[in-house]
Amino acid sequence: MLNYDTAMPAQTMSLVQAPEVKDGRARFREIFCALLQSEPGADDSGCSHLLHVLSDEPRATAPFRVLPAHDPKIALLFVPGLFSDCASEWVAPFRSSIERLRTLGYTAEAIPVSGRSGPAHNMPIIADAIRRQLAQGHEQVALIGHSKGAVDSLVFLDAYPDLAVHIVALASVAGAINGSPLGDALSDLYSGRLAVLDNSLCPPGDGQAVSSLRRAERLTWLGNHRLSGATRYYSVVAFTSYEQMHFPLRVTYNSLAEIDPRNDGQLLHFDQVIPGATLLGYANADHWAVASDIEKESPLTATLVTGNFAYPNAILTEALVLYMLEDLEKSKATP
Repeated sequence: MLNYDTAMPAQTMSLVQAPEVKDGRARFREIFCALLQSEPGADDSGCSHLLHVLSDEPRATAPFRVLPAHDPKIALLFVPGLFSDCASEWVAPFRSSIERLRTLGYTAEAIPVSGRSGPAHNMPIIADAIRRQLAQGHEQVALIGHSKGAVDSLVFLDAYPDLAVHIVALASVAGAINGSPLGDALSDLYSGRLAVLDNSLCPPGDGQAVSSLRRAERLTWLGNHRLSGATRYYSVVAFTSYEQMHFPLRVTYNSLAEIDPRNDGQLLHFDQVIPGATLLGYANADHWAVASDIEKESPLTATLVTGNFAYPNAILTEALVLYMLEDLEKSKATP
């Protein structure tokens, strides 16, 4: 019933009495576009085609504010999502982002969570990664989660308050915060037939990955848990058109389009925002492109699955980090 267009204001589906979402889109766009323009070979096409401009996005403050300074003292840990380890030999979420951030002096690592497991299985893995950073002298850590990785990170923060005090920020990139209708539709099929499939490249884990993304489970969890006050939250949303989808995501895109065509092939746009987070922007990318470089890392695979342009997700991640650092500095100055 809905058409695909961007002539709409920002939206999120949340619970009664959930914390208010803050709007950081104007400044985030300013940072992202400045980084993009500074890249070798940058053209004058701008970046409005890379970040959707919705009808209510405020304009950036004039004149242009200088970019924030990097702060490599903060360790950056990335939490991949559903089935992320199944194709890690060919392509992995945030690999390009990690490489870019390391050249800037950061400690940046991906946490080896189980892509076929639920949050309960992955929480201790995240906790161990945090403890290692603390033992190495990093007193402040930021988590950046993609897809179900954002969910695993939220559940971890609630279950480990002693470690949560060291997590200065949690950023969600196309995070499955409210779950997905696909979780409801496919959890029985996965639990009954596919969860038992064993694969050395894709360990079965506890088999709860898909069921943990059911809408009722995620919304109930959000309603029963208060997010850690020691941590600041940020959300980058992804959605794009059918024509810009990687081919395998077009099937699930069409299923979600029965609800809303503004989806990324796995998640609806209004399900990707953490309650109380700062909304940074809407990437014109599908669920894979916003975090992975299939075209760069695995050109052969790309010929089979790609249907979109390569998205500058590493620059998007750097812009996210810079916005986060600037915001954290502001929070220190605010009594």
